[in-house]
Amino acid sequence: MQQPSEGLHFGKYKLLERIATGGMAEIYRARMTAAAGVTKPVVIKKILPGYADNSAFVSMFVNEARIAAGLSHGNIAQVFDFGEVDGQYFIAMEWVDGHPLSRVLRRAREKGLYTLPQPLALLIAVEVLEGLAYAHTRLDERGRPMHIVHRDVSPQNVLVSYEGQVKLVDFGIAKARLAGGGEAEDTDVKGKYAYFAPEQARGRELDARTDVFAAGVVLYEMLCGRLPFEGRMEDVLRKVALGDFPRPRDLNKDIPPALERILLTALAVEREQRFRSSEAFAEALARYLHTAAPDVSPRARAHFMSYLFEAELVGDGRPVLLPREFLAQMARWTNGPAERRTPRELPALRDLPPPPPSVPVEGRRERTTQPIPVVSPSSEAPASERVTTQPIDLPRELTASEDPDRGTTQPVDLPQELTAPSAPPRSAPPPMAPPANVAMPAALERDVTPFEDLAEPSAPEARARLPRRVMLGAPVLVALMAMAAMLVMGNTGTFSVELSSTPPGATIRVDGRPLPSRTPALITHLPADTEHLLEVHVTGMVPWSQMVRAERGTTLAVHARLRPRAAGASPPGVLASKQGRSPPLQEAVMPAGRVLLSAVSHSFRVPVLSAAELKLDPSRTYAVRVEGRASVGGPAQVEQAGYYLEGGERLPAHESFGLLGAEERLVRNATRLYVFLVDARRDDNQGALQVRVRERDSGTVTTLRLDAREHALKLSRSDRFLLRGLDPATTYEVVLRDSPEPARTRGFEGGPVGRVLGLHGTGEGPDDAAGVLELLEVGQPVRLRGASWLQLAFPDDHLADNTGTLLLEVAPVTPPAGPAAPRAPSRLINGP
Repeated sequence: MQQPSEGLHFGKYKLLERIATGGMAEIYRARMTAAAGVTKPVVIKKILPGYADNSAFVSMFVNEARIAAGLSHGNIAQVFDFGEVDGQYFIAMEWVDGHPLSRVLRRAREKGLYTLPQPLALLIAVEVLEGLAYAHTRLDERGRPMHIVHRDVSPQNVLVSYEGQVKLVDFGIAKARLAGGGEAEDTDVKGKYAYFAPEQARGRELDARTDVFAAGVVLYEMLCGRLPFEGRMEDVLRKVALGDFPRPRDLNKDIPPALERILLTALAVEREQRFRSSEAFAEALARYLHTAAPDVSPRARAHFMSYLFEAELVGDGRPVLLPREFLAQMARWTNGPAERRTPRELPALRDLPPPPPSVPVEGRRERTTQPIPVVSPSSEAPASERVTTQPIDLPRELTASEDPDRGTTQPVDLPQELTAPSAPPRSAPPPMAPPANVAMPAALERDVTPFEDLAEPSAPEARARLPRRVMLGAPVLVALMAMAAMLVMGNTGTFSVELSSTPPGATIRVDGRPLPSRTPALITHLPADTEHLLEVHVTGMVPWSQMVRAERGTTLAVHARLRPRAAGASPPGVLASKQGRSPPLQEAVMPAGRVLLSAVSHSFRVPVLSAAELKLDPSRTYAVRVEGRASVGGPAQVEQAGYYLEGGERLPAHESFGLLGAEERLVRNATRLYVFLVDARRDDNQGALQVRVRERDSGTVTTLRLDAREHALKLSRSDRFLLRGLDPATTYEVVLRDSPEPARTRGFEGGPVGRVLGLHGTGEGPDDAAGVLELLEVGQPVRLRGASWLQLAFPDDHLADNTGTLLLEVAPVTPPAGPAAPRAPSRLINGP
């Protein structure tokens, strides 16, 4: 096809520049000429010629035009025209002078910001949510709800202009009940799977709360510097279904608990536990932003874009104005504890000294520069930590290229001369002695291992680390430009992996071959046409492994979270391999034999919106009990409730949850108390329980109202274990035992959990009938009768640190033939 050089006519449009080419369509920057010579910049999206006859894709393309053409909102890119030229369908839409959020995040990383400043991230998220709220509530011409669901909310489909505007684009896979059409029945899995909601991953019917979840994933990525769900597609979809992702504050300690609760609500596995709408999510963020950063202005988005893309703007002859007030805000927003930095992070704005005088550029009031780390001698810190920054303009050639189709950075592999230096040839001149205050960029100081060099180990001097000092001035510029050229030429057919671990310093094997470096490390020159096995090991920890594969030129960020091996645990690979081949059952029917209850697969997240909650002082002790009765739809009334405690390291796992009844239960080392009922059908619930929380020293009593409808949790099938087929007329003995690797819900430091929350009742199961709560503990047999099913699950606030299993045995009680053997005492519980 002809490429537009000075303009290719396409109907009434002139195609000026191809912006991107996807799998089935291509996008052009274009100009429309109207009457009297009036022109307007637009974007043309048109089907590739090879897919013009693909009826399914054409239908989806027309669907996008129909939906988007009817949307008119400041946070949605406007569609002006739809038609056909020479057999090619096209959409003409608003030109947004800026970049996708995906590229904004990449450029921020290049500038040393691996998480966006919180106020700016929230400003962007609020704008995205307002656009979604408009689309979700759109009516057709007859006043009927269109039920539009975007289904592909991701950084690639969020545009941020240089003026600070935020626009949502690409309704290509959105679904809606269009005017004159029936309700959409399409439940195909479409979109970018890393941003899927649980119901989307399972191929179920979607609604507006699906977009709420995806917007939460985008906000998580902006605040934490990584996606909540990472790995191979099948692993990601499993984690999405389980809600298994690191808690935001585990990745970024600068995230306040209030903001984390908002984010976790948006990322709830069950739709009923999320924000009811995009508008509610946006309002929660706006209220928090007004309290946490009342001085932030939407104009800060524009200044941030100018800061990130200064080189492009100045190169186009457009002045960059960065007020001192904004620079002061950036320094304040990015000033946080050192622990928040990722291993790959470069120095950020907070490390910059006051900028030195520079040559003025016409039309500019302030000048920002790309920081290069510089070693400053200090007697208080070791040499490896004495790093400050000095602004140095990087050459344009070092800017990473971009694949417009995938929306991913195309980083270039480090040349062999930099990654694994060998002895210089005899004819080479001796190296120059560098000044004492200069260091290589932090990205080059990491352990960098080219995969292709692992076959033949080099000499000891070839494995030496790079010199930390090089000359400033012209030699630096020449070297950097030469390196960039070598990087670009050497980036064919391979990809890289940024591998980090918790704890760091782990040994690495790639495809069975050991690497000389330890984590964190950058592994380069991995062939892109095959999968590779990464293995990470630390003595005394359970080995970690993962298969990786990526397109050429990309860089994967992979983090290995290793867990300590419990004393007396099975040898590596015995129990774990069994579980790997046979995932824990979600349901079983009597007789079930021994069942493994998994702290990962059978855990549910306690949602903040569906539980009564109270903030506590971890230094104080409280006595908690419940009063009154409530109905959960069955004939019997309930007089007890479940509880969950948030707390620090001093709160052990076996005290983090349990049951509350008429007797007082002591609570220590907790920062927040959640109280809840468990019932899948809340509409027929009635009444409320009163939760009395007495502070023991002062005697102060606080009362919470536990409403049977508002505070009842529904457990997903993926969050529990359900045993069916019990005979209500038979008495069963239920026993929990520790497995070789005991269940843990608060990491290794929190100790074994040793208990599980149960629900039992009659009827088909917990989705159709009410049940009675019960707490089962290891080594305390329970006799159960009058029940036809038993549900078991671990309450938790996040699943990232969960490991291990408990063994469940359920057997009918038979009269002994002779004298009864001594056994542990058991208590008797009756079904409803």
